[in-house]
Amino acid sequence: MDIIMSLEELSAEEFVRTVDNKLHFCRNLQSYNSQSSRIYQVERDGTLYVLKAVNLSWTTPLKKYVGEREALLRASTVLGITHLVQDYGKIEDLCGSEHYKAMLKEYAEGDPVGAFELSDPQRERYASQLTAIAKALHRCGISGLDLLPENVIASSDRQQITLIDFYRGEIDSAKNRESDLRGARGLFL
Repeated sequence: MDIIMSLEELSAEEFVRTVDNKLHFCRNLQSYNSQSSRIYQVERDGTLYVLKAVNLSWTTPLKKYVGEREALLRASTVLGITHLVQDYGKIEDLCGSEHYKAMLKEYAEGDPVGAFELSDPQRERYASQLTAIAKALHRCGISGLDLLPENVIASSDRQQITLIDFYRGEIDSAKNRESDLRGARGLFL
């Protein structure tokens, strides 16, 4: 007799295969153990991605996930962010009793900008790039950005930055847009 395991009981590797059998688990990207969501670096056909999944029974993480998905759809043409690659929708266990929502995002190769010492020219370049990214997101109706050093990845050559997680679930407003622009510059200068 086969034992049917719930999604919560699956290992990271099994969970990834359940979402998409073409994906291969690489590593956990969460610094803490969470039962409400799973964030993994995965690989498909030699390309790295981020798989994000959230348990539908957890209201706050689900609200953030839904908001992030909507923001990624609206910002599909914005340069300097990780984009939505695939929306898997609802994922169920074999009994149909546990549900997650899952999405696949681009993976930004590099280091968080807070992980290394920045030169003055890098600070200026990054502040300018992050300001341009924030303005592009504002044009899409997205503000109240989560501009933290761990959400900004510098490329391996340290020339470009990528905003990997920007949605905080706040309403677009002039006040938020002003705060974002101050924050983009203030993060580096």
